[in-house]
Amino acid sequence: MHLLALLLSLHLNAAEDEGWRLGDLGVTVHLPAGWQPKRGGWADWELTASSSKGLGQLKVWATPFQVEITPEAAQAWGGMYAEQMEKASISKVGVVGATVEEIGGRPTAVVKLTGSSSAGAITGWFMAFATSGKVVHSRVISTTRRSTRAATALRKTVEAMAVDKPPKPPQKAVSSTAGFAATLPDGWRAPISKEYETVREVSAQLGEENLSPDECWAAIRPPAVGDPDVIFTCSTYYHVGPLDEHSFKGVEAEVHERWFGNSDVPPAERVTVGDRTGLYYRLTAGSGKPTRLLMAPYTGGMMTAWGMGGVSDEATMDAAMLALAPTVTFSGEGGGAPIIGADKWIAYYLSYRPFSLVVIGPVLGLLGLVGGGVMLARRRPSYDEDED
Repeated sequence: MHLLALLLSLHLNAAEDEGWRLGDLGVTVHLPAGWQPKRGGWADWELTASSSKGLGQLKVWATPFQVEITPEAAQAWGGMYAEQMEKASISKVGVVGATVEEIGGRPTAVVKLTGSSSAGAITGWFMAFATSGKVVHSRVISTTRRSTRAATALRKTVEAMAVDKPPKPPQKAVSSTAGFAATLPDGWRAPISKEYETVREVSAQLGEENLSPDECWAAIRPPAVGDPDVIFTCSTYYHVGPLDEHSFKGVEAEVHERWFGNSDVPPAERVTVGDRTGLYYRLTAGSGKPTRLLMAPYTGGMMTAWGMGGVSDEATMDAAMLALAPTVTFSGEGGGAPIIGADKWIAYYLSYRPFSLVVIGPVLGLLGLVGGGVMLARRRPSYDEDED
């Protein structure tokens, strides 16, 4: 028993010297003197420590998306922090400050909350900074009388925290080797590492689980709090005839039947996708979240761009999808032009442009040949004239 205690003591001392490694967060925490993790308070995903001087409880954890550190984000996190304090039996909780400061060389949200409990007035200090694909949050909650020293300990902890991977710059250009690319609207970026897991959870609701770069690209707009907005664009092997202002209504009916059957999804609107005519559907997913579908024919069949709002409303999702549409580019032979067979071209002109020169021209040419033949026949000399 004494040997086990000795080994545990040596392990804790070594961790204290080297820092407390949180593998899932990609950070190493160095606690100030007098702070130690609680029993069972050290794991890959969080750290909870207490002060030997009664300064309160310090905690480090993370939320799953890389979010830009702004005053607006700090204010949004204030609501999340208030809920945490309320769960700790603290009442009358309110945010009294939400700013952004440079701490440890990183933009850091600093949020102060106050409340009350049976121990008297309570103050909570919270700090948050971005890493690659995450936001790391730290907090200390103490009595207001001791909050200044508690806040100093928290600041020292955040300053000394070592980060494996800093936040990545937003990637705005997205593409798939299937033959299409786009530039994302403001606020949108390509997902980072484990963020793809959430994107795939959304795409699976709409029938796409893999999001392979050979077939798709994806984008997110993560809010400080709540589910992210998601767009994923894939290739579907589905070819249609010529699509333009003449054939749009007929082709849309065909596409609507293929994708939505007899459902009450409204007909698509005609939009421009890159250099060609596309279709834009407004619908709502079973979850009640605004869902949009932008489509355009190309060499590989049909480019299908699905968008689903997380916390955004319908107008916000429409603005994003319609801003994306003109930036789309297609690659491949002929600029990614759709492959259209001769039979579909013939059907197109006969159905939608029967008075086009493509249709009328051959008819007029045939009539001209017939008429010419008649005229020649009328001018042929008679046998009596030959005998003279």
